[in-house]
Parts: sequence; C-alpha cells; structure tokens
Amino acid sequence: MLKVKKLHPDAKLPTVAHFGDLAYDLYAVEDSILVEGKTTKVYTGISAQAFYSDWTMLSSSGTLQPELTKVDKLCGLLIRDRSSLASLGLTISGGVIDWGYTGEISVLMTNTKEGEYKVRKGDKIAQMIPLPILTVAGVYQVDQLMETTRGESGFGSTGL
Repeated sequence: MLKVKKLHPDAKLPTVAHFGDLAYDLYAVEDSILVEGKTTKVYTGISAQAFYSDWTMLSSSGTLQPELTKVDKLCGLLIRDRSSLASLGLTISGGVIDWGYTGEISVLMTNTKEGEYKVRKGDKIAQMIPLPILTVAGVYQVDQLMETTRGESGFGSTGL
C-alpha cells in the first residue's frame, strides 16, 4: 500500500500502468528545463510512505489452533529511470527515499544527451519501487561467511 500526501494542488498521484508492474510512475508538478550535462531537481508535489501486509500464523494462548494476524511492514522507496526517457539520455541520479522521510519527493534528473530537454507539468518522469526495509535486522560481524560456488570471483568472472 502506498500512502500519498499531495503537497501541491496540481500534483498527480503515482500510478501503475499495468497489473503486476513493479513500479509506480511519478509525475512532474511543474515545467523544468534539463540542461545538457547537468543534473536538475524535478519536483513531484507529493510525499509518500509505503507499507506491505504480511499474514503471520500465531498460536492462540492456551489452544492448539493457530490464527492469522495481519502485520504491516515498512518499505523504503527507490527512484529509478523510465526506460523511455533513459533511451533519450535522461537518467535518474540518487533516488533512495527512506521510510521516515515525509518531505516532498523530488527526482534528480541528469541530461546526458545533446541540447536541452523540457519536462512539462504532468509528464511521467521516473519510476518509484517500494522495497521492504531489511536493515532493521542489524549488522553482525562474523569470522567467516557461508561458502558458495562463486566464492570470491568478481568482475568478469562469468565472461564479458
């Protein structure tokens, strides 16, 4: 579930084009000029928080019959390129929105193509992917990691 607060009367709520799509589309709330070779902050006019619900089996006290309990889990948001804009040389820089951030979501757009690009109010500018927050589990120092077939093979280990 995505909870969205409109911070500007002309802001558009994020949308999903097709059932099962991974990301929400984000929209520009105002016109912006993306200058060649520069990164520009493009505003959306919204703030958001994401959650997902999980159903957990809990035993009722004193009985053997389990019951289902809904547990809301927190998500962060990852802002990524739209493939149609990336194919034109317009990419996203930065883009990690922590769950606790409740300010306006802005998108850092970089114009790597020649010339200017005009973003118009209402244009789709980026995709926003909700991700479960796993950092709450903590960090544990260990003496050894589990062995894997890949091991320490890194860059180029599977070919070019």
